Amino acid sequence: MTVNHTFSNQFRVLHADGEWHSMGETPFIHLMFFTIRLPLPTETEHVVNPNLSLGEEIPESRKLRPGFDREFQVDVVMTKEKAKAMCESVLEFLKNFP
Repeated sequence: MTVNHTFSNQFRVLHADGEWHSMGETPFIHLMFFTIRLPLPTETEHVVNPNLSLGEEIPESRKLRPGFDREFQVDVVMTKEKAKAMCESVLEFLKNFP
C-alpha cells in the first residue's frame, strides 16, 4: 500500500524547551510543548528625532517583568494508547541515535 505524506496549511516546525502534560475529564492526554525565553519589555522609551520620528530606544528605560516566560506553542491531544505507542517509538528511535 502506498502512503502519501502531505503537510497541512498549519504545519510548522517548533523548537521545544520542554513539555507539559495533563489529562482532563475526557480520556485524552494533552501534551503541550513550550519554549522558555526572557519576558518581552512591557514598556520602552525612545528618543524623538528632530523630524518627530521615533528614534533609538533608551535601553535603561526598559520595564521588564521578573522571571522567565514559558510560552506554550502547541497542544497535541491523543488517546492513552497513542501516547504509549509514541513513547515507545521515540525510545526505539533514541536507541539508534548517534
